[in-house]
Amino acid sequence: MFTSERWVFAYGHRDTAECPYLAIPLTIVDLAFILLLSSNGRPYVDSGRTIEQQRRSYLTYVNVYPVERISGQNLHDFLKAELFDPLEMGSTGFYINEEDKTRLSGLYHYDENKLTLIQAPVTSHFSRKPTIFSRGGGMLDSIGALLSTVGNYANFCEMILQYGNFKGKQIMRPETIELLISDQISGIDNRSFSLTGYGFGVGVNNRPNNGKTKAISWTGAYNTIFLIDYEKKLTAIFMTQHHPWGYLNIMGKFVTAVVEFDEN
Repeated sequence: MFTSERWVFAYGHRDTAECPYLAIPLTIVDLAFILLLSSNGRPYVDSGRTIEQQRRSYLTYVNVYPVERISGQNLHDFLKAELFDPLEMGSTGFYINEEDKTRLSGLYHYDENKLTLIQAPVTSHFSRKPTIFSRGGGMLDSIGALLSTVGNYANFCEMILQYGNFKGKQIMRPETIELLISDQISGIDNRSFSLTGYGFGVGVNNRPNNGKTKAISWTGAYNTIFLIDYEKKLTAIFMTQHHPWGYLNIMGKFVTAVVEFDEN
């Protein structure tokens, strides 16, 4: 079954009222990035999207832009060649083919002890090939995020757990994985979030004695979560298609169960 999973930012669908900082007017840095990323020397502006929605898109695209320029490929083709194919992730991508629509999960909203379908597979944005792969987005936005399955995502997590190795083949350098999972915010006390540590797109839980990474995790917009525990040598994946984020603390309960797991 296909389920939605945000690999980096998991909150691109929220309203500005939920994220007041997104209502800040564009700065000169924002505008410089927009101009830099435009193909014709003029800022790219999507008249169908708010400034806040476009800001979130640009943040993701800033990360992707160097990859596309250096490789000469769009993000979809680059990821397929460098990650999805080597990791046997044939059911992962930015959109779903017509013949696979029956595998796509619907999106449900939870309220007052009941679930209401708010987006059926046949009307999902993921059923249409996006014109832009690399500017972020999600099921409630107009441009793409990634679809995957539990099995495909497990392969990806296993590669991260094994420092870039998958079935004997080195997909990424160990040094790259080490950098990815290393805490980048140690020493910052004035935080507006509860993460104990943060790497490059992942939450980091360090060992108290030596500061090395014990586990990494991240949540998706629709109550998905993955956890990679380097101490226990395990990966754990939880996927749903439910909204709003964090309802009933189901992700927290899942993490607690994984942390308390004892093979013996």
